[in-house]
Amino acid sequence: MQEVQTANVGQHHATIALREPGEGLVTWHIGMWVTAATLSDGVLGAPLLGLEEDTLEVDHPQVLWDGQGYLMVATHETGLAGVAFDADGTPHSDVRMLLSTDEPLWPDLAVHGDDDPVVIWSRPNEIRGASVGEAFETVQPIPAITGLENTVTPTVRASPLGLIASWADGRGETSGVPIQHLDTNGAVVGPSFEVDRLPSIDETPRPALAVRADGGFAVAWRYQHVGTAAAAWVRLYDAADQALIELSLHDTGPARRPVLATDGETLFVAWEGIEADGHHVRMRLYDFGDLTPLTDIIKVSEANARAERPYVTVVPDGDGGLYGVVAWESPEPGGSIRVVRMRTFTWR
Repeated sequence: MQEVQTANVGQHHATIALREPGEGLVTWHIGMWVTAATLSDGVLGAPLLGLEEDTLEVDHPQVLWDGQGYLMVATHETGLAGVAFDADGTPHSDVRMLLSTDEPLWPDLAVHGDDDPVVIWSRPNEIRGASVGEAFETVQPIPAITGLENTVTPTVRASPLGLIASWADGRGETSGVPIQHLDTNGAVVGPSFEVDRLPSIDETPRPALAVRADGGFAVAWRYQHVGTAAAAWVRLYDAADQALIELSLHDTGPARRPVLATDGETLFVAWEGIEADGHHVRMRLYDFGDLTPLTDIIKVSEANARAERPYVTVVPDGDGGLYGVVAWESPEPGGSIRVVRMRTFTWR
């Protein structure tokens, strides 16, 4: 694996969109603002811009390659902001305020084919969303998913059948992971169902989704009740929402913050493993048809260094294989500065 490291400044919440092997856009949060930089030939460029407000916290960036350019969204106290970029990473638009709304949290976005991209985000008791036109020129709100409680950290992915969304949902003293199908414009299709519901946990990170070429999908989530070891799972469903098989990522030690990526046939799973010498990012590749392991567990991050909040993305490499990037954040000695680190990899 080849390492790509950013400058030694405080950074976290990194997300990456690839348009082809070695080429993409990386976003991260630093201080009170969000920035982006191109990834070219596997080398990270200089920061392009910042979404910054002097008195408002800007956070939770997400970035998407929509087939023509990149779309980045981020949230602050009064709404959602977005920036469009050309294929070479040049900002295509000024920072746009997409929506003004109280308490938007953890936006995510996805696009189905040639349809308009869809952005979703959480509020305390609902999931809201909007379809956005090219370069955020138009914003069309979609009906909210309501009747929820303590709703946080939604995620959305495209599927052959439309879109699939998931989020963490707290009710009373329990916490669940619902799945909701959406049409290509983000409207609800059918009832939701729950992957799991367990006693309330001490932290509720974003569930992870990956979708197969036939419409089947995998969901990953973690659970940690106060005083217990962290545990994480991956469950595979067919296109009819029937559970097929489940993996536990904590068989070799406590595990948390699982993330997924796929080309539709191979499933990449990364997670934060907790071992005697610290926190490490682990990765393993699986056949997406039946979750048969294709590799041993790979230790991505260096030894004796705390590694947290992994992120993984992949694209075909044009030669029958796959190219991907794994990112994570680590505190520097002393703990006051955090650094986003990345490693690229290929799989054939």
